[in-house]
Amino acid sequence: MHIYIHIPVCIKKCRYCAFYSVPIEEIDIEAVISAIKAELRIYSEHFKGKSFKLPPTLYFGGGTPSLIPPKQIASIIELAGQLLNIDEFSEITLEANPETITVGVALQLKSAGINRISIGVQSLDDEILSFLGRIHDAKTALAAIENAVKSGITSVNADIIYATPFHRRRKILNELGKLIELGVNHFSLYSLSAEPGTPLYEDVQTGKVALPSSDEASEQYFTMLDMLESYGFHPYEVSNLASMGNECIHNMAYWLGEPYLGMGPSAHSYDGETRWANIDNWKKYATMVLKGEKPLAFSEKLSKFQKIEELVMLRLRLSDGINLGELEDNTRDAILGAAKMLIDEGVLAYNGKNLYLPREERLLADGVALKIITAMKNGTN
Repeated sequence: MHIYIHIPVCIKKCRYCAFYSVPIEEIDIEAVISAIKAELRIYSEHFKGKSFKLPPTLYFGGGTPSLIPPKQIASIIELAGQLLNIDEFSEITLEANPETITVGVALQLKSAGINRISIGVQSLDDEILSFLGRIHDAKTALAAIENAVKSGITSVNADIIYATPFHRRRKILNELGKLIELGVNHFSLYSLSAEPGTPLYEDVQTGKVALPSSDEASEQYFTMLDMLESYGFHPYEVSNLASMGNECIHNMAYWLGEPYLGMGPSAHSYDGETRWANIDNWKKYATMVLKGEKPLAFSEKLSKFQKIEELVMLRLRLSDGINLGELEDNTRDAILGAAKMLIDEGVLAYNGKNLYLPREERLLADGVALKIITAMKNGTN
């Protein structure tokens, strides 16, 4: 069983962020947490009997869930285990902003059950942090990593944003080196993008900000990839690299298409047949759930072809790609037929079992997946 808990609170919204969140002073977080617990009760029977290849995981995302008292985190973990008959979650992740991770908080989070923490470092360049709208500086980010590692939390991830207007290649390699020295054993590398509805998007549209070209972004990505691989990190997914044994099990569940339950405003869920999402309004969410109602924004049952579409889109992001041996013969043949031209061109590789992107083509994952899906729809090779 895989559970995602969306905690929609922030101290300040970053300029590039398109996720649903609300300033902490404008939200009744106690009401939201009560509603999340109520929603767990509503769905407590729904996922029983479902098949899972990976062990159970729990993931607190946001927003900034590290703003919530660790005792509240612990209470959600305990209730989820009780309701879903899970004796122990193999992995419990908490997303955190650096300014929230003091020595004391890190120790309390570990005691609460957190064994993986994902810290939004983004950069160790104060100019870049200011541009992104982050409220921490490099010194605070390094202290947060050090506090998390010293607390004994098993896996420590650092989120890194590249392809900013101020990107300095040599400096970011030094930054990655510092983070590795402190004990970071997982990196998530995200290319800065201008998402509609964000201040960054408006600045890009009006010409106030110019982001690097896709070629420049690609060069920066592979520079970081080379460096991290030299330190023993392996890119098991396009944006994620881990030292051996520190891969994120929860995110692997998404990429492998396993069922998962999303709790909280704007959270998404998938039970193997149907996908649904919660409304992105915390007041309406809390009101509905506390009345015993499902706070649905939408719900759709996926067709067989939609499931294949998602499989192609998600698994091509993995270094292992699509294990065609796991699929029905007609599905395998359809995917191979649609991918034939890309295989012939060397954009895709096929070893008789797995269809995957060679290392140098990995940033093309989404575009290649779309080409395969389009060819399948058109019934062409």
